[in-house]
Amino acid sequence: MSYDINKIKERCVATCAKVGVEFKIPVSINGRLTRTLGRVQYTRNSNGYVTSVSMEISKQLIDTQTDEVIESVIDHECAHYLVNETTHAAHGHDEVFRMMCARIGCTNDGRTTKEFDQTKVLTKYTVICENCGPIANYHRMSSTLRHLDLCRCKKCGGHKLKLIQNY
Repeated sequence: MSYDINKIKERCVATCAKVGVEFKIPVSINGRLTRTLGRVQYTRNSNGYVTSVSMEISKQLIDTQTDEVIESVIDHECAHYLVNETTHAAHGHDEVFRMMCARIGCTNDGRTTKEFDQTKVLTKYTVICENCGPIANYHRMSSTLRHLDLCRCKKCGGHKLKLIQNY
């Protein structure tokens, strides 16, 4: 089952319904999220109250992970939304957040997703050593990649490194 915006929204509505809260923020799939799997963005008004304004899910997550992992991340983000909506405060991953995760049946209550398979993450660049094979992956062009001729292999110390662009 592949996830799209409608399936993500359906999951959010169902998760929030478990605690009697209406899910009412926009959801998007963001292709630029590479270090986080999802996020709930919020605003703080002049009284200090927090209001959720949007939810974003990583396109890489949707493209590379199993339904179980995707659902775990969606539930995690819904827990952030629910905490913001019910307490009007930002709680991060504190005890209030973990209690909300328990209430909605989400086991993903930390900063990292235990089931996430990092090996499936799409990277734009791969550095390959002629002796050792692939040695590093990068999401963005960097000074290191521009000057591979000055670098050595981490494993064998060789100078014959080349850059492959994956997509």
